[in-house]
Amino acid sequence: MSVADLADVMLSTLATLADTVFRCIDCGHSFKGPRGFSSYFIELQMRSLDIQPSDSIGDIFGRFINRDISKTCHKYDGAIRREMHFNNVPK
Repeated sequence: MSVADLADVMLSTLATLADTVFRCIDCGHSFKGPRGFSSYFIELQMRSLDIQPSDSIGDIFGRFINRDISKTCHKYDGAIRREMHFNNVPK
C-alpha cells in the first residue's frame, strides 16, 4: 500500500481506526488521547518523521509510533508510553 493509498483510506473512513491511550510506565495510570488515529494524516507531514521516497509504510508508521512524548504522568511525573488500540482494520 502506498502512502497516498494509506492517506485515502484514513481520510475516507467514517469510523475511527484506532484510539490512542497514554500509560505511565511508573504507576500504570492511563488516559485516552484526544484524537482517534484517523485524524493523524496531518501529523504524517511532520518534519521529524523524515519521510524519504524509499521508505515503506512500515518505516513511516514505526517512526510515528515511536516518537518522543513530552507528556509526563500528572500523578508521579513518570514517563509516558503511547499505546495504539485498533478498533477496525480496513480491508
